[in-house]
This record gives sequence, C-alpha cells and structure tokens, in this order.
Amino acid sequence: MNAARPVVVAVMILPAALIHGLSLIIFQYTSPFVFLGIFSLIMILLSDRIKWGGILTVYLPAAYSIYILVVGGNPVPFISLASGYILAMPLVLIISMITARTPAALIGSYFTAYTSSLILYGAVYDGYNSPEKLFIYLVRGLAAYIGSAESISLIPPENPSTALLATPTAASTIALIIRLMTITKPDRQVPEGPWIAALIQALVLGIPLGITALINPSFTAIAVLITASLSLAFLALYSRRRVE
Repeated sequence: MNAARPVVVAVMILPAALIHGLSLIIFQYTSPFVFLGIFSLIMILLSDRIKWGGILTVYLPAAYSIYILVVGGNPVPFISLASGYILAMPLVLIISMITARTPAALIGSYFTAYTSSLILYGAVYDGYNSPEKLFIYLVRGLAAYIGSAESISLIPPENPSTALLATPTAASTIALIIRLMTITKPDRQVPEGPWIAALIQALVLGIPLGITALINPSFTAIAVLITASLSLAFLALYSRRRVE
C-alpha cells in the first residue's frame, strides 16, 4: 500500500467526522451509560474478532439497564444507553467506510455516515443535547415516520454555519472517487502526482471561499469569480508550459 492511500482515506471521511465531532463536543454527557452505549455499539463491529468480549459489552449493559428500568423504575440508564447508541451510529458508519471492501459497501457507508452525522448535528444544535432530550427526539422521529405525530425538521441549523463543509466535502468526493478506483483491486496503487496536486489545489482554493461565505456572504460571488479567474489563468500557463 503506497503512502498516498491513508491520506485519501482520511480526506474521504473528513466531512462526516468533522460534523459528528461538532455534535460530540456540544453534547451533555450527564450519565456514564452514554459512553457505555457508544462503546457497546462500536464493539459490535469487533464481535467477530472478540466473540465473548463483544457479546458481554453489547448485551450485558442493555440487559442491566432494562433490569433497572423494570425493577427499580429508573429510566435514566436505559435512556442514556439508547442515546449512546444514537451518538455512536455515525462513528460505526465511518469505521464501516474505512473497512469497506466493495464499491457498494463504500458508497452506502459514505452517504449514510454523512447523512446520519448531519441529522444528529441538527438535533444536537436544535437543543436535543442531553440523553433525555435526544431520546425524545428519536421517539418523535419514529412517531413521525409511522404517521402518528407531526413531522420534525431534519435540516441542520445555520448557526454554526455549515458553509465551511463545502471544501471538505469537495475534497472528500475526489478522495471517494480515487478510493473507488482502487477498492476492487487492492494491489493497485493510489494515483499520485496530478491527483494529489488536484486534491491540494481544491483545498487551497476552497478554504478561502468557505471562510468568505461564513464571514461575509455578500462577497461570496466576487470571491468565486476571482478564484475561477485565477484557476483559469493557472491552467492556461500550466498548459502552455507543458506544450513547450
């Protein structure tokens, strides 16, 4: 495996990891069962390798929280564990993206990781930032899905703005295409040279546009025009140099 492949994978998971990291930062971890739920769901991926350990870490906390709910009448461990499962879902999908071995698995995990991260981000920044509130959000979402309640908005809020996600998403799409080119043939080398240069150029040109859109949206159109003109001039000079 050449040195460029880890870089491609890291750039590919960047948008989902970034937006999910923002959710994890603001979430209020009022119970240790939240961390236990996150750890339990991640261990499902490792249950084939750590059989008994995986079974114990997955089923024992669930059985214990249900026991406390039924016998002790305390719903906090059960709700916190369920909230941990919700928080861990994007992480599980990101890990699945990294370990995917087929194009269908890679594309499926890529879009579900991105979508679930955005939905969770929208919920947490909309005020569902505690285990109890996030569990209520899940119940409301399920009720809306089966048609027994009003629909809830899944659109992420504009504050913090998602404008800065444009650049990582553009670079991630390029990385996804490169990864799809090599996933069916593990011995194939990740393209370097022009591909990596194009990836870096996309980041260098896109980051100022994202910052401009975040700070002063009225200058976004001008910034795009200037960037496009500079890119066109660079391509013209580069092509002329290649011909000479």
